[in-house]
Amino acid sequence: MEDFDFKESLFKSIVYRIITVLLGFTTALVITGEIVL
Repeated sequence: MEDFDFKESLFKSIVYRIITVLLGFTTALVITGEIVL
């Protein structure tokens, strides 16, 4: 069970990091787009 909990927490942290990167990338695109426009 501990191994399963570890994998679940690891999966959640990876998903959270991917979401954070996507949000940051989208925000950067919007900011640079506004600067270009």
